[in-house]
Amino acid sequence: MARSKKSSLKFSDVIGQIEKGKFAPVYFIDGDEDYLQIEFVNTLKRCLYKSSPENANVERITAKPGKAGDLANTALEYSLFGGSKLLIVNEAQKFNKDDKDILLKLFPQLPPGNHLVLFHRGNIDMRQKYFKYVTSKTTWISFLPLTQNSAKFWVNRQLGKYSLQIDPKALDLLVDFAGFSYSTISEEVNKLSLNFEPGSTISLEDIRNYGSRSAVFSIFELTDALGRRNKEKALNRLNRLLESGEALPAILGPITRHFNYLIMIDSLKELKNNNMIASRVGVKPFFVQKCRDQIDNFEGGTLKLTMKYIFEAEYQSRYEKMTPAFILENLVSKIADLQE
Repeated sequence: MARSKKSSLKFSDVIGQIEKGKFAPVYFIDGDEDYLQIEFVNTLKRCLYKSSPENANVERITAKPGKAGDLANTALEYSLFGGSKLLIVNEAQKFNKDDKDILLKLFPQLPPGNHLVLFHRGNIDMRQKYFKYVTSKTTWISFLPLTQNSAKFWVNRQLGKYSLQIDPKALDLLVDFAGFSYSTISEEVNKLSLNFEPGSTISLEDIRNYGSRSAVFSIFELTDALGRRNKEKALNRLNRLLESGEALPAILGPITRHFNYLIMIDSLKELKNNNMIASRVGVKPFFVQKCRDQIDNFEGGTLKLTMKYIFEAEYQSRYEKMTPAFILENLVSKIADLQE
């Protein structure tokens, strides 16, 4: 069985090196975070060619079995215009054993100034000579899902593009709203940037006010209000979403997901440790505690009834002639007014 492992090198550390002009000959990157791959490549291109973007020499290759020889020939060529050549290889896991042998010969011969990026998806088998080499002799990074801390780094990084700063409490709330998604955080920061001048510091109140205009934030507030059985706030956020043109599936989906989490976490209530529950469910410990606080608002068997009402709303949206507003308002009212 493949012995998969992850790099201890942080994305933020490597990005910091690149932005200081310190480039590695070979970057071996494993993970499935597409948005992070885009960010990495864009940063590398910007820093490599900032003095002469017109001479940027970038080539992309999608790996195929038996094609490493073509890659090696391209990588060993010097740039016709001088300067650096950047070669980006996607789907590097598709190279076979013969390909990997070729790459092992290529790495030490890469011409000075040329840079090779290998994006790999799948397990890292440390029994293989190839993986032993790329994880120890190249700059190896694992693109991992966001955590509470790395999400904060990602927010600050995106804000930095607009010369914006953020108060720590506002940062916590922004991460809480947007969740652990690279793309969602980036999209929300892009929207925020439209409302603030460069050099501004975003406050907690700014985030709260912004939340009233953001669909992502409003959906978060809707599910949170439903979990707290706050009917007035839930209906307010629902109406805001409907007025902004959000479709029924985009609203019903997060509601369904949220109550699925509540029911799963409630079924594990014998486990007192939030970390243990988080590991079982596939969420973060802080989210488990938030759900536990909401579960207390549902007495007896009322929590399970929520899924009955959600399934009814799904059925109505498919087979009955009711407006999305009526279906969703009816659902919100039923959940908020649940009686034991």
